[in-house]
Amino acid sequence: FSALEALRILREETNEVPFLVVTGSIDEETAVDALKRGADDYIIKDSLARLPAAIQQAVLHYDERRKRASIERQLYEAQRLEALGRVAAGVAHDFNNLLTIIQGYGQLMQESPDPLLQESGLEQILGAAERASRMTRQLLTFGRRQSFRPAATDIRHALESAVALVALPASTGLRVEHAFHAKRSAWAEAAQLEQAFVNLLLNARDAMPMGGEIRLRTDDVDIGENEAAKLDIPVGPYVKVSIEDTGHGIEPEHLEHIFEPFFTTKPETRGTGLGLSSTFGIVRQAGGTIRVSSEVHEGTRFDMFLPASDEAHERSSTTATPRTMSTGGKETVLVVDDEPAIRQLIHRTLQADGYRVLEAGHAAEALRFAKSASPRIDMVVSDMRMPGMSGPEFHDAWQSERADTPFLFTSGHAAELIGDLTTSKTRFLEKPFTRNQLLASLRTLADECRLKQSELGSGPR
Repeated sequence: FSALEALRILREETNEVPFLVVTGSIDEETAVDALKRGADDYIIKDSLARLPAAIQQAVLHYDERRKRASIERQLYEAQRLEALGRVAAGVAHDFNNLLTIIQGYGQLMQESPDPLLQESGLEQILGAAERASRMTRQLLTFGRRQSFRPAATDIRHALESAVALVALPASTGLRVEHAFHAKRSAWAEAAQLEQAFVNLLLNARDAMPMGGEIRLRTDDVDIGENEAAKLDIPVGPYVKVSIEDTGHGIEPEHLEHIFEPFFTTKPETRGTGLGLSSTFGIVRQAGGTIRVSSEVHEGTRFDMFLPASDEAHERSSTTATPRTMSTGGKETVLVVDDEPAIRQLIHRTLQADGYRVLEAGHAAEALRFAKSASPRIDMVVSDMRMPGMSGPEFHDAWQSERADTPFLFTSGHAAELIGDLTTSKTRFLEKPFTRNQLLASLRTLADECRLKQSELGSGPR
């Protein structure tokens, strides 16, 4: 058993404990090898007088590392708060506008029986609600980590949403020009991509305190072997997104560091240096890359290369959809949600589509149905977070009484909460959802389960 073996075992467990090698003889090559593997120092036995000082130095070194790690964590959290604070005023302004639309048209509809006003008012209210939903998703991206759920994403829509969030047109003396040539969709997570665009747009705005121009451009590009090697991405089709400003530019000595965490050239009150590093991480997580070019007093340009998707991109929910969606359901559905208004909304929506609906205000009440021989419950629609028992806990308790009942979970929180419950008999629907999304999700779940049960020769309990 050697010191190097002991070092290997320790370093597999932790990097927070100093390791010093004390030996009677050690050659230079072995000493260098030990230091490369993570040893802090080595002491020859005929020089043991140096051991106390070496130990003290190692302890001081690790204390400094722990302090730096603590400061970096605090700095990271401060940057997240700063990023949210920088857009909070604009978000509050937009939310107040949306609430004005919802409240105003709601009151007009209450006071006037005019069918034209009723119809136009409903369209305005639904449109405002959708815009509020998009802003909520953007805020969640700033406020916490989210699982990476890539999909075919409309780059133009993501850019326009980011511009609206940063409120660029309201900035004094700032012009925004765009040239959207890309026809392809990008394979990325839409909310994260919008965050990356917001980070770059905020930097561009800050680079032009006296006004200037921001140019947005998208193109379809095909990356060959030579360019792929230079960009460090696979060969294939991409969507290229360029964000360019006419600001003060970046000094050459700073260019190679701008994507490093905590590196910033801004004053202490304006940034902590995580915006560009998080943007870099988002683009790389999507399988793409980002490049920057800049000239002092001339401006800066960021080029993002995002993998193209073969699928049609996800459209905004504001895209015109059929007013009604007949899915047809005759099953008995148990709706479990601790919010009465949401429970009643789901109840009425499903009942109008032909389902027989039962209600429970919490998990304990719902489990009484599971323990009873009747009525037959074909599916359960349940909130993920309820007082006394979470959605996953409720699911497990229910399955112990009535195995294999299909579950449709709903929640306003991140989809990763569903965890290991993502099975052929379990689905997740994120709040807020539309009538069509609810009916389609439930119908798909029911049909998939019926098909599987018919293949197995068994029916639901």
